[in-house]
Amino acid sequence: MGRMLNLLETLIDKAHQYREFGRSHVALPILRRLASQPNLCPTEAGEIHQLLGQIYLDTRQFRLARKVITRAIRVQPDDAKNYQLMAHAIESDPEIDARRAGRYYRNALELAPDDAEILADAGFFAVQMGQSRKGLAQIRRALSLAQDNLDIVRTLIEALCEAGHVAEAERELQLARFRHARDPRFRAIVGEFEFRRARRQQRQFASLSESNNRAVLPFLRLKSGGREVGMPRIVRHDAATASRPHFPRISRHADSKQTS
Repeated sequence: MGRMLNLLETLIDKAHQYREFGRSHVALPILRRLASQPNLCPTEAGEIHQLLGQIYLDTRQFRLARKVITRAIRVQPDDAKNYQLMAHAIESDPEIDARRAGRYYRNALELAPDDAEILADAGFFAVQMGQSRKGLAQIRRALSLAQDNLDIVRTLIEALCEAGHVAEAERELQLARFRHARDPRFRAIVGEFEFRRARRQQRQFASLSESNNRAVLPFLRLKSGGREVGMPRIVRHDAATASRPHFPRISRHADSKQTS
């Protein structure tokens, strides 16, 4: 029995290492074989299914992720990480109502109220659901619990931008610069913020230009016998006189059958 346990632990450790090195395709068959073993203790079964769920999430197989994470919750209902993973599997799947992830975040926080990563994830989810004040407070608390965690710094910056507090996000970057200026991951966060701010300014400029173009009225041309009278030929290239594209009528019967 002792040799079997040692072999099982070794295989689980190898699966963890393969995933960390980006070789999830190697870890997957190992974990599938382990998950099919009978008489696994709850701790081992929970860890195997949890790791399987993480790999399915990495590979965007959300339905399979929810299936194995459900098994992990069944054998280890007191592990907050399982509920966090289930929330990820729900909110990452475009075919599932993301609001269903809320109760799993609540379950995770009830089990681990001081877990910084769970707090940050739950906070960002709240911001995306329109609860900016609650979500930002949770992320700030997470950062106070793990000040050196750059993933939480990134989450706070993204959440502030999501909530429209771009100036506040820039201040948070300046504060974090004193702790992480030499870390290349922090420079990546700064680059992401600059890109996001540039895209935001670009969208604002495009919206302003579109509104200005809508205010321009086309010239009226006087015609006599099919020819213009007393006016030189003027060609305009603004939106007011541009030809409109033609789109064929598309039947939606196939879509309606699928949705029904």
